[in-house]
Amino acid sequence: MAELAQSARHFRALVIATTRPESGSWLAASNPRHISLKPLNREQTRLAIAAMWPQGTPSTSPEFLDVVERVTGGVPLFIEEICQWMTENAASATDRLEQTATRSHASVFESVIEARLETLGSAREVARAAAVAGNRFNQELLRALLPELDDEIIANALDTLSDAGFLIRVRPSGAPVYGVRHALIQETIYNATLRKRRQALHRRLFAAVSRNRNLAGWLGTAEVAEHAERAGLLEDAIAQFVIAGTESSSRSAMAEARQILEHALALCERVAAADTRDALRLSAMIVLGPILTAVEGPNSAPARKLYEDGVVIARRRPVAERAKWFPIYWGWWFTDTVMDGERAEVVLSDLRDVEDAEVQLQARHCVWAIDFNLGRHDRCIATVDAGLSLYEHGHGKAHAALFGGHDARVCGLAHRALSMWFVGKPAGALHSMSEARSWAQQTGHAGSIAHAYLNEAMLHCYRRDFSMLRSVIADLRHLTERHHMPALAAAAQIFEGWCDGNAGQVEGGRDKMR
Repeated sequence: MAELAQSARHFRALVIATTRPESGSWLAASNPRHISLKPLNREQTRLAIAAMWPQGTPSTSPEFLDVVERVTGGVPLFIEEICQWMTENAASATDRLEQTATRSHASVFESVIEARLETLGSAREVARAAAVAGNRFNQELLRALLPELDDEIIANALDTLSDAGFLIRVRPSGAPVYGVRHALIQETIYNATLRKRRQALHRRLFAAVSRNRNLAGWLGTAEVAEHAERAGLLEDAIAQFVIAGTESSSRSAMAEARQILEHALALCERVAAADTRDALRLSAMIVLGPILTAVEGPNSAPARKLYEDGVVIARRRPVAERAKWFPIYWGWWFTDTVMDGERAEVVLSDLRDVEDAEVQLQARHCVWAIDFNLGRHDRCIATVDAGLSLYEHGHGKAHAALFGGHDARVCGLAHRALSMWFVGKPAGALHSMSEARSWAQQTGHAGSIAHAYLNEAMLHCYRRDFSMLRSVIADLRHLTERHHMPALAAAAQIFEGWCDGNAGQVEGGRDKMR
């Protein structure tokens, strides 16, 4: 949602979001217009009751208005539910409502919802299963959650709950798909369900959807993972959260991916078996590491710590698993603050005998960067050429999420361009950098595009082509607007400061580079 809010400014779109006062911080970066929805006052409450009160029933008394105003706090949904309950239980509702007048508004609402469900028989159990299922479900999914009920009972319950105003039909045509009418109603029914019962329903849902994802095709992987977590299936939940984080990363939803994967790592701490816990932690670290390097920067403390911890875990795993955890080794090298090749030698030593084209490509990915930083430009060009011959077309985008947060071909072409400039081949340098930029854009991967832009900016610095450099700075800023990448914004400011300084604005340029 935060990324949607930030990107909406680039389109003819209006985003309207309702949040509780304490949960709207994700909107702050988008400079939204806030409209506070205050509780209804006495007159507005009277008008709301009049509008909701069924025709043909006795009108409400001033005393009733006093009680409703007091127990609901002017919340429209609470007023609506109390009016519905009153019309269903006219004989006893007023006395019962008076008894709740000293309780909190939320507590009264819970009591009203439970009281309304009490009269619905077996539909109450269907309502509880629906609350567990989430904001969308159908009869087939509920059948998997409630195998003890036959289809006719579930179908009748859905009709009853819809008529009572608990459910709405969210698909107007085709096979019916339902949702709970209001999130607070769903939350209230969910919280009123016994914990063991909720856990059993989550477990059934996760098992059913794992067997057949088409059963609830609207559920994303992260939502499936949440059901596993609430079912107490920690290992399954972590595995699904890692998949969800990978999916988010592959579509460049960096903030979302980071949140999901950090949650997966937190869950790992609750896994009792040390061996299983280590394997699950590494699986999450492999995907989270490149996100941290892209968002915070490769030399950032979060990225370095993650990879340092990861290598400690990976090196105590069986030797046969070394290739599996290679992205951890690679990230450990990539986040090193000293580019002297020492860590690369460790990586190459540990993985020398691994017969895997991808591992060997990424090993060269380490080496060409080291050769470049040590000024061995002819070797850098040769290593890139050898490495790119191993590149598997079509896998680059997937691998970009594992190794430095960028595609190996983009990196190789960009480093070859920079080294070609140093060895006196400016035309070849421009051509190779153009290839890097083009391929990065074809991947559609934000980290790879950022990597191409940063290296292109460096080439224009070498060439002292300030016009082209400012164009790339604009590209960097546009990219960081679309994706939460603070390190990229900082790089753009440094390059701009260098441009300004060379244009005679020395003090201003220096300030930007600090």
